[in-house]
Amino acid sequence: MPTSRPNGPDPAFERLGKLLEFPLDYPIRVLGLSTPGFPQAVGAIIEARAPGFDASTLSLKTSSRGKWVSASATVRIESREQLESLYLELSASPLVRAVL
Repeated sequence: MPTSRPNGPDPAFERLGKLLEFPLDYPIRVLGLSTPGFPQAVGAIIEARAPGFDASTLSLKTSSRGKWVSASATVRIESREQLESLYLELSASPLVRAVL
């Protein structure tokens, strides 16, 4: 499970951390191919990085042709480091194509 970049913290997350006031409820959207297990995998990663998150609150939307799915949630984030590790772990999943 990646928790940091090999070259240190991401400068974008450093700047973001200075702009945001923690803790906060942070909206996140995860995009991937519409495959079995995608919602469960995304929910499990978020639950692991954000204790107290309820995966049943994940909102799913499938593309008009059914190839893609997006999972949206609002996650309680306590620190910049927590936000960065969540993004890194979601991005590392083979089922995920983008994290917004």
